[in-house]
Parts: sequence; C-alpha cells; structure tokens
Amino acid sequence: NWQIQNHQGYIKANISSIRHGPITGEHRVWKEMSQALKSSDGPSLRDPAAGSGALQNRILVICGRVDPVIVSDELEEDIAAILGSSEDVTFETVDAGHDFPATRSAQVVHSIMDFWKRSA
Repeated sequence: NWQIQNHQGYIKANISSIRHGPITGEHRVWKEMSQALKSSDGPSLRDPAAGSGALQNRILVICGRVDPVIVSDELEEDIAAILGSSEDVTFETVDAGHDFPATRSAQVVHSIMDFWKRSA
C-alpha cells in the first residue's frame, strides 16, 4: 500500500479514524441529506445560505474500482436503501484501490469539476 510505505504515521492515523471517526452508523446523516435533497426550498449543497439549486441537490460518490474496504456496488445498494433510491446520487469509479484520492488525485478533481459543470 502506497500510504503505508510513504507515510510514517498512516497506520496510527487510520486506527484513530476507526476508533474515533464517524465511519459507521451514519444512517441518520444520510437520511437528513435525503430530506434536504427532496426539499425544493432546502439548503443548497454548494452554499447553505443560497437556498435550492446551486448543485441541483445532487451527490457525487467516487469509489475505487478495486477497493477492498469500500465496495462500490455495496455502497450504491446501501445508499439506495437509506435514501429510498439512488437517483439523486451520481456514482463514479476510478481504476484504483482505497487510496485513490492520493494515487488518482487528478482524476478525482476532474470528476468533481465535471460533476459541478453538469449540475450547475
């Protein structure tokens, strides 16, 4: 794993995230997001003070195609179950593992920029 080989504190930080971070049991947050997406006058995802419309209330989820930790098909099913559907969510995969934000950062930024352009 690139991060383990190149970052001395990676394992310690990862363990700390699992112990103290909101990694599991976030269904309440997803439900709140679902309600905001369905509300025509709900907060914008780009600017909460701006009202609806800035990103047409859509979510972009980017996953690594060969990620053994977060399996994209399973995540898509989970999100659809929590939100009632996944129609407000755009899923993209990159040809990488769990470390894709570091190893495929240019592709991730490009995906986000394209999503913003399509959603504007």
